[in-house]
Amino acid sequence: MKALAVAVALAVATPCHAGNQVLTTETCAASGGTLVDAYAGPVCAMPEPDAGAACTGSEQCSGVCLAETRTCAPLRPMIGCFEYIHQGEILEICVD
Repeated sequence: MKALAVAVALAVATPCHAGNQVLTTETCAASGGTLVDAYAGPVCAMPEPDAGAACTGSEQCSGVCLAETRTCAPLRPMIGCFEYIHQGEILEICVD
């Protein structure tokens, strides 16, 4: 189970910038994202194409299925602690 949580954390916490580009509010917005503060520094959170769609598990979402609302996550990465549904189980993860 820990391996799954680590895999989800890595998939969820992928920054959107590449190369030597400086990550700013403007460069993130130009990519279609929103700059958010994470523990390791700013991250460009990108909208998910299926944000808000009803779901019963993360297999139905491009990101994760949020347990509280039973909807696909609005952004990637999701920063903070949240519960998600994976293969019928409700799991909690904290992403800094």
